[in-house]
Amino acid sequence: MTELLEKVGDNEDIDKVWAYQRPLSKWQITQFILFHMFVVFKTRTWWWSIEKNREGINVHRSKKESVVKDYCRNGTSISSTKIIDEDDGGMNVHDFLNWLLINEELQKEYQYSYSNCKHFARAVFHRVAKTKEML
Repeated sequence: MTELLEKVGDNEDIDKVWAYQRPLSKWQITQFILFHMFVVFKTRTWWWSIEKNREGINVHRSKKESVVKDYCRNGTSISSTKIIDEDDGGMNVHDFLNWLLINEELQKEYQYSYSNCKHFARAVFHRVAKTKEML
């Protein structure tokens, strides 16, 4: 994390933020209750995504939106990704990464009932968004 903070400049302001959902598997028909949730944000030069799963927290950065939005960690494409909410950004990437450290998000173990991808994505969206708190 320290290395990542050194690579990200203080001037990487988050311009826009989106919360997305995607099916848990390619065989899933409905996403009413069961789905994976993650956050994408855009700075002047990069697209970022952040998500939590049983293996940990994954941060992706790319020059292309589709790389951070439409591909899972294992490289498979997910075509049924949809936006849940969006807002303008309200902080910079460096401050957000510091929030992850201070809030000890990296140490929080994945739990299905109270510390899963949805809980994490909502906390991230709330922290990064300028005006909204996600439902």
